[in-house]
Amino acid sequence: MTGSPAPGAPRDPVFRFRPVAEADAVAIAGWRYPPPYDLYDLDPDDWHTLLDPAAGFVVADLLPAPTAPVAAPGGAAPGVGAGPVGFAVFGAEARVPGAERAGLYDPADRALDIGLGLRPDLTGRGLGPRYVGAVLAAGADRHDPPSFRLAVARSNGRAIRAYQRVGFVPGPTFASPVRGVAVEVEFLLMTRPRTLCTTAAVSPSGEHLRADPDPNGRPGPDGSDRQEDERAP
Repeated sequence: MTGSPAPGAPRDPVFRFRPVAEADAVAIAGWRYPPPYDLYDLDPDDWHTLLDPAAGFVVADLLPAPTAPVAAPGGAAPGVGAGPVGFAVFGAEARVPGAERAGLYDPADRALDIGLGLRPDLTGRGLGPRYVGAVLAAGADRHDPPSFRLAVARSNGRAIRAYQRVGFVPGPTFASPVRGVAVEVEFLLMTRPRTLCTTAAVSPSGEHLRADPDPNGRPGPDGSDRQEDERAP
């Protein structure tokens, strides 16, 4: 038997990725996560980086599903409010300094590095794995990689489980400095082949696609449809 999404979570989320506007960047730089996820907080001045075209950040809006009767103001899905629900970045900007130092980014490996974040007030509502699936589909559409790679703090077990639900496999661990943290943080590098790519996302051209962690809509490895959430990249 499968479970139900968290209260208030859209059952069929549809994500649209678009370039970052200045208002988006300022808002995201002000997102604050509760401990122990506060290591993902950005500095308020980081909004300039989010706007840098060379960095390649995009933001995601959560649109109402085709079956939703009423959209929220601004066209957002009911219950999520206005403004971006997350952000993503692909390539070199998504890499973590400690993994670079440890030589874990093999130049011959064509894996696409991804970084992502979900708005703090939307975590714990069943959007995590579906949002990750949407980010993967957007990355595949933009970059056509053979595989995907990401880094996650080892202490963030909830995010690790969410990534595993969409096919990521744990790899090597490494330590990396994190701004505002006195000691280096231990991270886990995870990879996933493109062949598992989901049917989820809205492409850069604006096409609306559904976000499923599994292309066949199967439940997670624990036998349920309960979803874990990532707090931040």
